[in-house]
Amino acid sequence: MLHDKNTQKSISDEIAKLSKLTLTVEESFHKVEELLLLLVSNREYPSSFKDGFVDLSRQWSAYRKEYTQLLWESRAVAGRARSDAAIFHDTVIPWLQEDNVNLAEKIAGLGKYIKSLEGNVESSKDLSQRYSNLKRNVEKFSRDWNATIESCKTQIAAISKNVKALDEQIHELGQKIQGFIAFLMGGCAVAVGGAGAAAILGVICPLTCMIIWAGAAAVAAGGAIYYRHVKQQHDELIETRDEKLRERKSLRKDLNTMQQLRSSLVSTAPEIQNVIDTIGTFAQVWNMICMDAQGIKDRLEKTQQLTFMAKRNLQTTADMYQTLCSALYQFQTTIS
Repeated sequence: MLHDKNTQKSISDEIAKLSKLTLTVEESFHKVEELLLLLVSNREYPSSFKDGFVDLSRQWSAYRKEYTQLLWESRAVAGRARSDAAIFHDTVIPWLQEDNVNLAEKIAGLGKYIKSLEGNVESSKDLSQRYSNLKRNVEKFSRDWNATIESCKTQIAAISKNVKALDEQIHELGQKIQGFIAFLMGGCAVAVGGAGAAAILGVICPLTCMIIWAGAAAVAAGGAIYYRHVKQQHDELIETRDEKLRERKSLRKDLNTMQQLRSSLVSTAPEIQNVIDTIGTFAQVWNMICMDAQGIKDRLEKTQQLTFMAKRNLQTTADMYQTLCSALYQFQTTIS
């Protein structure tokens, strides 16, 4: 695998990206964690959402801690592997090429190196598996995150529907109130007009005036009762409309809160994906290291020619380990 120059360059390029990726992934971890802390402390969100945010916050903190631990272990393992490879190049390879060393001694010396290489294989395999496990956990976290976004979307639609229904009800109540106002204003006009007519007739014919006033008094008594009934209906409509207006104001506030929540969750989703992609890259690289180290170990155990083939392969491995260790070291010094 790594003994192929094209493959070696491809993997080296991927490893070189890790120094930048590890910096961006720290930013992503921080942004998600910061948002979750804000959501947990916000009293405006429904309790069902807040309980979910508490759980997500706890998970995210655990994933960040695990990632940091894996990163430190990665640096340590890469450092040991690089050291082993350097020792093999600087010491073991020249020793294997010496003519005054018999084959039995060479095989014994090679066996010691293979033993250390075996440890590097197991460490690489373990790191690859743990990165893969962490990636799967964060992927599940991402699905839960997206489910929360969908839940927000559902609630936003429901609240919007209720607001629209209230708008229609408030509009209808407004029309009814205007009708009652027109009726009441009309009643007042009729009363004023009747009084004026009676006054004029009183000048012309006092007897007629007395009859009109007597009849008007009887009508007024009944009219006053009806007026009060209409006025009561009018006031009840006003009260109902005011209650609907207060309800709509509360729903509009809830709607704004849910829209802001959904916007925050949507805008932060790419940060979670960045974490997934970065962790996946680490898992892939460590898997490649494991496979190549295992392949070199197998070839060393089987080869009868302890010269150029082993040296070339181990030189490639050493270069790759050194690149990885340098990238991880760069990250460690950056965040320290």
